[in-house]
Amino acid sequence: MKQLGFFLLCPAHGWRSNLWASCLCGLLLAAPPVYVRAEEPADFKNSPVYKALHPKVSTDTQIVSIHFGNAIYDIPRNYLVGATQPSADNAYANFTIMVLLPDLSPRTPENAGQFDELGWNDQLRALFQFGTHIDPAQTVIDRILSLQRRNPDDFQILPSGLNVYRGLTADSEDMYVKAMDSGPFYYRCGTMRSVPWHVCTVYEQFFLDVEVTYSFGTKYIDSAYKIDMALHDLVRSFLRKQ
Repeated sequence: MKQLGFFLLCPAHGWRSNLWASCLCGLLLAAPPVYVRAEEPADFKNSPVYKALHPKVSTDTQIVSIHFGNAIYDIPRNYLVGATQPSADNAYANFTIMVLLPDLSPRTPENAGQFDELGWNDQLRALFQFGTHIDPAQTVIDRILSLQRRNPDDFQILPSGLNVYRGLTADSEDMYVKAMDSGPFYYRCGTMRSVPWHVCTVYEQFFLDVEVTYSFGTKYIDSAYKIDMALHDLVRSFLRKQ
């Protein structure tokens, strides 16, 4: 197996603390979304924030193998922007992919410019972590509403069937909830007018031992569940059959 050699966000083997690794990786894909105030474009492109949000991913399609416990994900390099392989004494591992919506397309010579654009546009970034667990979605939803002193019935029903809780925070963040037999699917979207773009973030238990945090632009706000299903299919396609 070839060791991945770019680790822009999460250097491999260098950390012994799961919490430290999770926090630093979360700079890119925090939940709830982290908002950055606008700067002049020329200055902003040279800022650490821009470099973190626009890592120079590769068009190379060489397969990189990443171990999540007993599972192995064989991922083409042009999907990846960072990874942490598990060390001998630490089962924690992660990888981050960056793709373009609506087809979850990886970086190619033809679309490379779209990955470097300011704002979210068609970009989606997803951080997958092994060795961590989160509470069930309904528990998280109830906690958010309790902290904000909101009535659980204080929502609007959209034509799409989604329930939306408006203005949950000082940043006017909205929470969208899709009721399902298996439990709710929810995501949060920032609607601040003082920043140059808006973003939606999903934070969920992806597989049994894998959690994911992913973000995308609000132009796809009504397609979140469709995106979630497509992302599941994509990541399953990376899983090595054993």
